[in-house]
Parts: sequence; structure tokens; C-alpha cells
Amino acid sequence: MSAIAALIVRLNSELRKAAREDMWAAVGADIAAQDAAAKSIRSSGLYQLIGSIVASSGAIAGAGMNLKGARQSQLRFDSNAPKASSGLDAHSSDSMSHLDVTRMAHAQTAAQQETMKWGGMAAMTTETSKIAGAGLNMASTQCQEEKAKHDADSTKAKAHAEDERQFIDYYQTQIQDMLSKLAEMRSADSETRSKLVNMA
Repeated sequence: MSAIAALIVRLNSELRKAAREDMWAAVGADIAAQDAAAKSIRSSGLYQLIGSIVASSGAIAGAGMNLKGARQSQLRFDSNAPKASSGLDAHSSDSMSHLDVTRMAHAQTAAQQETMKWGGMAAMTTETSKIAGAGLNMASTQCQEEKAKHDADSTKAKAHAEDERQFIDYYQTQIQDMLSKLAEMRSADSETRSKLVNMA
């Protein structure tokens, strides 16, 4: 009986050790998954920041191009518009000749073309930066997806560690019950031997 009890104690020790190693491996996996999730969050935030900076920079550049276009349009108009003549004819509304009207129309057309050119460049810059920003936001979303996977891994590792803890508790209870029954058997055997010796 002592040999059986010793064997049970040794097996108990080995199984507890193995279960603890599994439990600590699961805890380590949980920590690694949480660390990876934190890195994914940082990456996601960085992509969002860069995406916002790119999109905002493009919008600012587009606004600057619109301002430059307005200035260029005014300069183009001023350089093509007929100059006011001096003297009495300058104040009369009938003093514009057909040539001056043509020049004025040409100046307005040139100014509109300049405005459209700069407006187009501003729109292209703004929209291009939005595309770049959207790409970075997509990368951010992928990082958030990775974080969710790491969170799931963490949950699985926690569940595995809890299973190992429960196994250790259950196994220890079973071993204690066996050892208790062996002790009862040893006691009963001892009593029986004692009675047999007394009877003899």
C-alpha cells in the first residue's frame, strides 16, 4: 500500500508540474497576444495620423493653389485688359471702341482660363491627398483587424490557462481522495492485523 501511495504521490507531482507548465505557456501566449494587440493599436493610430496629415496637407495645398489661381487670374486680366485712356474720353461710357471691347472679352477669357487651370490643379491635389489618406486609413483598419485577432488569441489563451487551473484543482482533489481512501485502507488493515494478533 505504501508503494501505491508513493506512486500516486509521484504521478500527482508529475501531472501537476506538466499542467502548471501548460498553464504558464497559456499565460505567456496571452501576454504575447496582448502585446501584439497593443502594437496593432499603435500602428493603427500611426496610420490614421499620417492619413489625416496627408489629406489635410493636400487640402491646404489645394486652397493655396486656389489663392494663387485667383491672383494669377487677376494678373492675367490686368495684363490683357485695355488701359483707360487719359483725358475727357476716359470718363465717357461711349469712349470704348470695338477694339477695347474685344480686348476686354479676351482679358476675361484669359482670366477664366487661368482660374480653371489653377482650380483644376487644386482639385487634383486635394483629391490625390484624399486617396493617399484613404489608403492609410485602410492600413489602419487592417491593424485594427490584427488587434481583434490578437484579442481572440488572448481570450483563447486565458481559457486554456483556466482549463489547466481547473484540471490541477480537480486532479488534486482526486489524488487527495485516493490518498484518504488508501489511509483508510491502511488503517483498516492495521486494525485487522491487530485483531488477528490479539485473537491468536
